[in-house]
Amino acid sequence: MRLTLLIGCLGGSGLALAGAATAATYSSAHGQPPARATVLVDGNGTFVANRFVRETLHFVHADVTIRSGGKLTFEDGPKLSLPDPHTLTIVNRSELPRAVGQLDVCFADAPGTPCLLGAPNLPSPAHPTGVRFVDVGKPGLDERGDSLGLPPAATDNGIPHGKVTVTVTAKPGTTLYFFCAVHPWMQGVIHVK
Repeated sequence: MRLTLLIGCLGGSGLALAGAATAATYSSAHGQPPARATVLVDGNGTFVANRFVRETLHFVHADVTIRSGGKLTFEDGPKLSLPDPHTLTIVNRSELPRAVGQLDVCFADAPGTPCLLGAPNLPSPAHPTGVRFVDVGKPGLDERGDSLGLPPAATDNGIPHGKVTVTVTAKPGTTLYFFCAVHPWMQGVIHVK
């Protein structure tokens, strides 16, 4: 079902399928998980007054495998056409929104929602471009609440896209679920080997 949804978001292109196949081929061909992985943000939006809003924002390479101690890069994709901020926020699998009503609760910033975990990454008067990495426990990306942030990106006027790289310090065998706290339908998983 996840694959069907990603392909639908990409307008039927095989990009998501190709990315997943590449990661799987690399791991099995070399006998060990990669030391580096990248999660990109891509998509666009359309709006027709009194009819609909459609955003195709999504993570490219939303299912990644990386070795413990490897470097994970989170960045804006080259075709991203909306300048929104984004987060890669680690949450429990059970906290990932699965229905439109759960998205609405997240958008309202209701107390106790996982969307609040990514709030420090967002621009504020104290941090105009947001905080790039919120580390709630031990150093590195390894537990619920750890969050990477990309500031609002200017994509059409030559300003570089956002990018942040961190070390994945979760133990081998750990599965980290993530989503964007700004666009909670954007979801993914990191398999730490």
